Amino acid sequence: GPSICASSCNIGTYPDELAHECIKCDLSCKECSGSGSSSCTSCNTDKYLQIFPGPSKCLTTCPITYYPDSTTNECKTCDVSCKECGGSGPSGCKSCINGKYLQTQAPSLCLISCSTNYFPDSTTNECKICDLSCEECSNVGSNFCLKCKAGSYLQLSPGPSQCLTTCPSTFYPDSTANKCAPCD
Repeated sequence: GPSICASSCNIGTYPDELAHECIKCDLSCKECSGSGSSSCTSCNTDKYLQIFPGPSKCLTTCPITYYPDSTTNECKTCDVSCKECGGSGPSGCKSCINGKYLQTQAPSLCLISCSTNYFPDSTTNECKICDLSCEECSNVGSNFCLKCKAGSYLQLSPGPSQCLTTCPSTFYPDSTANKCAPCD
């Protein structure tokens, strides 16, 4: 009888115009537009399609500024504030671009300045928690307090700046400024 020409190829194959037949896609692709691993149009469940900047390949892990989207099996672009991310939007950041600091408690956002009880660590680009005695600080530890919690007073000099419940003998507790002020 007459041979029937298919108008499209099955999933996992692509049309070869010259041979007039459907050819199997590369093993890394679920669907493809041509031969080889750089012609994938969709991926199998354990791989992610990297479209931009091209070629479109199926990868096991996405590049540094992308995250794996398991619903679409694609590598999606991280938020502009992220250096690395594990998900979409500004709350999916794992690390931040320079000038921004990762808020390590959820949501993990990249911030220009850290929230109260945290200080910006420029070596790790993270917001690190202050010592329990400080309300605001410049570094880790009780000797780097900038502001104290209610009921304690900031003692600046003689060094280090720390929060005390009672001021030294030549100082008095100034409760309006929450500081140990020198006696006259």
